[in-house]
Amino acid sequence: MAIFLCRPRGIRILVSGLLVLVLLGGGCGRYQPVPAVVDPHAYRQVSVKALKAPGPAGLAAGDKIKLEAYFWEFVNYDPAMLRNYLTGLRNPIAWSRLEWAAVYGRPQMRDYYDRVVLDREQRRDYRLKRMDHLLIYGELAPMAGGLLYLRVHRVARLDD
Repeated sequence: MAIFLCRPRGIRILVSGLLVLVLLGGGCGRYQPVPAVVDPHAYRQVSVKALKAPGPAGLAAGDKIKLEAYFWEFVNYDPAMLRNYLTGLRNPIAWSRLEWAAVYGRPQMRDYYDRVVLDREQRRDYRLKRMDHLLIYGELAPMAGGLLYLRVHRVARLDD
């Protein structure tokens, strides 16, 4: 394999293949912008546990959901970096502005989920703190590899 890649023809084939993947978006996720208007009644209530296993819970990309959760932290890594690499190439500016966050489904720190996505403006506006009890409105969006992430549309704080 290494000898094959050292040859000019092998390198051309490899570069061409990568270019086709990027252009066609094969295996890429999708960048989802925030809608201008959010109707809370259009969102279906789900649990963090359901997000972790979306297939059995009947969840799919494009579903609008609301999620009661406890904010944990903004993570300084992309939880699916390798899977999102091509998405980042397709949407370099928008994808780099996303902020990945982790939440728990219960205050006992159970049902961890780290594919909640806000943009920088939302992060600044909501000023989330650890263990804030939230109702998150958002849309499930596809990632490469069949994974889903939750693109946040709106956040409401809940009183305990």
